[in-house]
Order: sequence, then structure tokens, then C-alpha cells
Amino acid sequence: MRIFAAFTLWLLACTTACSPTPGVSPDQTFDITEDMVMIPAGKFQRGCDALGPEHGAPAHEVYLNGFMIDKYEVTNKKLEEVMPDHLLRRSASSSCDNCPVSKITWYEAADYCHLIGKALPSEAQWEKAAGGANGCEFPWGPDWDPEMAYGGKQLADGAAPVGQYPPNQYGLYDMAGN
Repeated sequence: MRIFAAFTLWLLACTTACSPTPGVSPDQTFDITEDMVMIPAGKFQRGCDALGPEHGAPAHEVYLNGFMIDKYEVTNKKLEEVMPDHLLRRSASSSCDNCPVSKITWYEAADYCHLIGKALPSEAQWEKAAGGANGCEFPWGPDWDPEMAYGGKQLADGAAPVGQYPPNQYGLYDMAGN
């Protein structure tokens, strides 16, 4: 799928885990389904032949069971409720409380999700949730539309607060940019 979102900015879209995580202190409780969307089971085209191997070629049909995924990117504020030390190293280009988290490793993202009883989505889950009609399209169609997502030259000004652009057909925000 032609998605130009910076990987670290959507890395924290979490899928539901089977049970709450042991080890979270009793005074920290999380509603793990708050602001989540159900992605239905079914087949979708993954990858894009026209754009080559860096875009998942060869295109192929994949079946996934239904899963839940966060409606919004994880914000700095949400991450810092669980991992307060991140406040000291927020990215200057994504520094507002409601901006998407950046400047974290895959391991930190996985730890955050584990601590709140979720898990990172697989690549296939993320691609299906991003929701293009096939692996070569954006959620709204084949061509980039700056009215539908935040990307390209706009990113030189830094990240936008999450949820500023229209959601895709699943009700997920910022899957194609920010």
C-alpha cells in the first residue's frame, strides 16, 4: 500500500491482547478497548506489483481473522502516562501533548503496548487496517490527496495533532500520513 506515514509515528497502534497484563500496578487501570475499532475478518490484497518489492511485491491475497486496533495514533500524553521519562526526549517535530509519539524504539513501543494490555499489530494487520482497495492505493484511492492526510512537504512543519484529517472506511485516523 502506498502509505507515506513515518513508521515510528504509527508504530503504536495497538491490537487487543488476550488478557490484561500482569505486573501493572493496581492503581494503574486501562480500558483497553477505549477508542478501538474492530477490523472484520476477511481477505485483502497485500503488496503492490506496480511499485516493486519495497511495497510488498508480489501482490498476494491474505486472509486475517478479525482484530481490534486503536482508532488514533498513540499521543505523547498517553505514552507519558505510562512512560513519563519520554517527556524529556520528545521530538521537536512532534512535541505537543496530542501529537503522535516519535523518537521511540520498536522495543519501547512493544513495552508500552504490553504494559497497557495490548500488542503491536502485525504488518499484515496494519496494512489491512490502513484500508486501500488494494496494495497500491491510499485509503481514498490511487492518488495522494493533501486534504485527506498530512504528509509530503507539510511534514517539514512537524506533525499535526492526531485525528485532524478524515478517517478511513474503518474509522481509523492518520493511517496514510502524519
